[in-house]
Amino acid sequence: MPVRIRITIVFGLIVFIILVLVCGSVYYFSHSSRINNIRTRLTNRAITTGRLLKQSDVFDQQLLQRIDASTELAMKNKSLEVYDYLNNKLYNYSEIQGDTITISRKILDDARVKNSIFFNSGKKEAVAYHYVDEDTRIIIVAAAYDENGIENLRQLKIILLISFLGGTIVTFLAGYFFSRGLLLPVRKIADDINDISTQNLTRRINTGAATDEWYYLSNTINNLLNRLQEGFEMQRRFIANASHELSTPLTSI
Repeated sequence: MPVRIRITIVFGLIVFIILVLVCGSVYYFSHSSRINNIRTRLTNRAITTGRLLKQSDVFDQQLLQRIDASTELAMKNKSLEVYDYLNNKLYNYSEIQGDTITISRKILDDARVKNSIFFNSGKKEAVAYHYVDEDTRIIIVAAAYDENGIENLRQLKIILLISFLGGTIVTFLAGYFFSRGLLLPVRKIADDINDISTQNLTRRINTGAATDEWYYLSNTINNLLNRLQEGFEMQRRFIANASHELSTPLTSI
């Protein structure tokens, strides 16, 4: 495989891994932020409902349903259910008529132990909150569909995917042209060496002005050529001297 292609692949893979880490981290933290946001909002809704239920002399169930209906959470399909300590349903509200939350006994029991449980019910996300005070021990389940949050996350996913693919393509193209410029001095050095023969050993490679690795390589080759030239000169002088010394006896003979 040509060195240029290898450099392109290595350069592209390095940037590819960086893009995967960056895009993956952005999406992961955005997803976690959305989950924490909806969990906090649903928990606050459950706490507010618990405080209102505590004041049963002021807020009856019809009034609570009117309050729930007028509460804006920027989420769709809001539902609210309240259970006592024996898992009897005390109160429920649903934005859509007949819409219910699928709640198992285990979720209610876990909420009593852990104080708060976050779970999914179909497309909805829900929080089972254990509301406790001096004379009240109830489980409040608040659920809703976070349409805006999910849509924003979907758009972010598309943006990151396009950026990732575009960045990867640009990286490999840039690496291909970058490797060409990187290997250009090597090609020039090779061309200069090809022009050097025993007839023109005085020619040297242009080292350039920058003292980089290419300068070191060119200077090393020039030093080698200097030693070769000295060796050829010594050989030429030896042959010339030997010929001169042998010419006199040969003439006499």
